[in-house]
Amino acid sequence: MRHCSPGTSVNRPALLLTIIIALLFAGPASAQRSEKKTAWSGQIGAGLSGSIGIVDELMEGGFSITVGATYNVRRAPFFGFWFEGNYNGWDIKGAELETLGVKNGDLRIWSITSGISMRTRGKVGFYGALGGGWYRQQIDLINPAESQPAIACNSWWNYCTGVDIVFSQNVVGKVSEGSVGYNAGMGLTFKLKSENMIYIEVKYHNIPHDQAAIELIPFIVGYRW
Repeated sequence: MRHCSPGTSVNRPALLLTIIIALLFAGPASAQRSEKKTAWSGQIGAGLSGSIGIVDELMEGGFSITVGATYNVRRAPFFGFWFEGNYNGWDIKGAELETLGVKNGDLRIWSITSGISMRTRGKVGFYGALGGGWYRQQIDLINPAESQPAIACNSWWNYCTGVDIVFSQNVVGKVSEGSVGYNAGMGLTFKLKSENMIYIEVKYHNIPHDQAAIELIPFIVGYRW
């Protein structure tokens, strides 16, 4: 039978524990060395603002402007966090203006939203976005500027002529409120030689309301850097 002296005996549990501790310390150190920094990208765009539901029934001629930024996680290049400010505006349809008894009117929506995005890489990329935020809606009902005739005279030339005194537009009605809403969209990116991108995006926004939800679908063409 083979015997080992106390000085040369191996404590297997202690050895295993030492190896595990070493691996635990080595793992984070290795990850820290290989970790890549994160990066921000900005974007600006504009386009037409489509609508469905109540907005489509009452409004026409929508347009949209957007400015935003994305926090790109380079360790997970398909994943990012985005932040965006958006403006949408429409004119009230003529038939509705006649019903309300006014000449002009519009709906304007400002929003500040954020969310997550998933994307592919390449010269032509695809991405999807999901988020939510704060939306402020304002409706203005406006009658056109009024003018009244008056007489202006110049005593030096002994001459008088008729002029119009123009008054500012009369806002006869205003409704403004804010609420939380959500959105979901998708788009395509086209990489330029400068590594910046042209992008095309369509995004659905839903703003809950007591009577009927406000639903809009901006179609944006923009520049991302």
